[in-house]
Amino acid sequence: MVKTGTVKRLSIAIIAMSLMMTSYGLSAFDAQAIGISPPVISAESVLRGSTINQTVSVTRAGDLSTPEEVLVETGGEYAHYIDLPGDFTFAAGESSKYYTFTINPEDAATGDYEAMVTFTTKPSIPDGTNVGSARIYVITGATAIINFTVTGDEVIGREIRSAEVDQPEEGMPMSLTYTVANTGNVEWKPTRIDIEANDQEDATNTALIAVDSADIEIAPPGESTEFTIIQPSNLIIGSYNAMVHFYDGDDIISSMASQPFNVYKEGTHAQAGTISAATTNKTSYNQGEKIKYETIFENTGEVSITATLYIDVYRDGEYIELLRGEELAVKPGDSVNFDQILEFDEMGGYELTAYVQYGNKKTTPETVEININEEESVQIFSGTAIDVSTLTSWGLIIIAILFIIGFAAIIRKRKSQGTRVAMESDQTVGPVSPGESKKVSTNNADPS
Repeated sequence: MVKTGTVKRLSIAIIAMSLMMTSYGLSAFDAQAIGISPPVISAESVLRGSTINQTVSVTRAGDLSTPEEVLVETGGEYAHYIDLPGDFTFAAGESSKYYTFTINPEDAATGDYEAMVTFTTKPSIPDGTNVGSARIYVITGATAIINFTVTGDEVIGREIRSAEVDQPEEGMPMSLTYTVANTGNVEWKPTRIDIEANDQEDATNTALIAVDSADIEIAPPGESTEFTIIQPSNLIIGSYNAMVHFYDGDDIISSMASQPFNVYKEGTHAQAGTISAATTNKTSYNQGEKIKYETIFENTGEVSITATLYIDVYRDGEYIELLRGEELAVKPGDSVNFDQILEFDEMGGYELTAYVQYGNKKTTPETVEININEEESVQIFSGTAIDVSTLTSWGLIIIAILFIIGFAAIIRKRKSQGTRVAMESDQTVGPVSPGESKKVSTNNADPS
C-alpha cells in the first residue's frame, strides 16, 4: 500500500513548482513527458536472503526524433534494498522500454518496506541558448513506489496462465508454449507436463505426449515467464483438440485446453533458417588456448523447429573432425546463440565451418579462419629459441649460483683476515730477563 505521506509530499512538490513558474512569469521549453506502468509495485512475499525481479514499462511522449537519456535512481529509507542495472537511453524513434530491477532484502528483518525508483530525463537545451534568460529548463520524471514484504518462510505460489500447441507437420516435432506466473518467493517448475491430443473426427485416434521434468525450465520467483518446449510426436494428419496437464509431484495443478490445431502433410509449412553471424573472440591463439566460438541462428520460417549446431574442422586444408553442438528449440522469428568453447593443441591454420541442421534441412555453411601458434618464446643468440618458462627457470638457477659464489667469497675473506691477525699476534720476541722490558710491535711497517 502506498503511504499517504509519500503521495502528499509528491503532490505538494508539483503544486509548488507550478505556482513558482506562474508567479515569476517564467516559461519553459517543451518537456518530454515520461511515464511508468505500473506506478505502484507490490511484492507480497520476498524470502529473506533471496532476490526477486520486478519489471516496469517506461514510456516517453513528445518529440521522438532524437535519443534521450534517462537517469534511474532509488529513494526512500529502504532504497539500499533495491538493485538497479543502471541508466538507459531511448533510441531515436523509440517510445517505450521495459526496465527490470531487483529487490534484494539481504538480512532485512521480517516486515513491510517501501522504496522508490525514479526515472528522470536529462534536460535538452537547444544549442546557442542563453541559459541566463528567464526560462526554466524542465527535468521531467516519474517515480514508481515499491512496496514489499520480507518473510522468513518459503512461499510457493504458481499459476499456469496459458498453454498453446502449434500447427505441426506429420513426422515433425510439435511445440508447446505456456506461461507460468510464479507468485511465490522461491523458484518453481512443473514436475511433468502431459499433452493429451484427440482427433476431432476419429475418437480412436488419441495420443499422450509426455514432457519429462529434465526438459522443463525453472520459473523465477515474482515473475510471469513464457516457455516453449519442442517435443517429438507421432500424430498423423488431422484436426485435433488438446488438453495440457501440469503436475506438481503426482498431483495435477492445472489442466488447460489449447486452441484446436491441425497436423499437416510434411512440407506444408515453410521451414527456413539462417546463420546471421559466426565469430571467434580472436583470430590467433597459442597451443591449448581456449577459443570462444559463437554462432547466431535465426528461424525465418513459419513453424517452431529444433536446431542443432555442427562444426567441420579443417587444419591446413585437411579435414580433422566434426563437432556437434547443443540442440535448441527456436520459435518462428526468434534467434538463438550457440556458444562453443574449443581447444586445439596442434599448430596450423584452422578453418571452422559451421552449419545448423533443423528438420530435414540445414543452413548455408559459414567459415571462420584462425591460427594456432607455438607458445610464446624468447630469441637468444643466433636464432636459438628458449621457452619463456625455461628461460625463467635458468635465470633463477643462475641467480642462486651467483649468490652462493658471493657468499663463499665473503666467508673466505673473513677467514683470511682472522688467520693473519692470529699469526701476527703469535710472533715471539725472545727471552726477557727479570727486570728487563722489551717493546713488541705488531705493525708490519719498517720500524726505521
